[in-house]
Amino acid sequence: MDFQPAKTVDEWNTLMKSDSKDLIRFLDDWNSFKRHKQDLLEGIDEKIIEAFTEKPVFNNGGLAGARYDILADKLTFTQFETLFGYFGLSMHLFDGGNDDWRNYYCSSPGTCGSMPGFICTSNC
Repeated sequence: MDFQPAKTVDEWNTLMKSDSKDLIRFLDDWNSFKRHKQDLLEGIDEKIIEAFTEKPVFNNGGLAGARYDILADKLTFTQFETLFGYFGLSMHLFDGGNDDWRNYYCSSPGTCGSMPGFICTSNC
């Protein structure tokens, strides 16, 4: 990974403006990641991975929202941390950090609605 996952909203905003090649910014990046980082997703049923792939929302050059609960109990903590790290999120920011992004989904541009098992970032 050619960047450090963001621990704060300020770091997140800076990361979104960076020229990182490893950051998953778009659905095409995620699809490429799945092909090249298979070891991280090894052992997870393809249907689970595809269900996760249906839900991410990308905007402003990064993750706007995703359904994380379908992967949470399928990955070890380290795998989960690494995976969301590639989206730019440290576990500190993912789990509340300086903003409350967890258990919200990107319902429309600029609007996060309450939904357990989802994450909605400032890119929404």
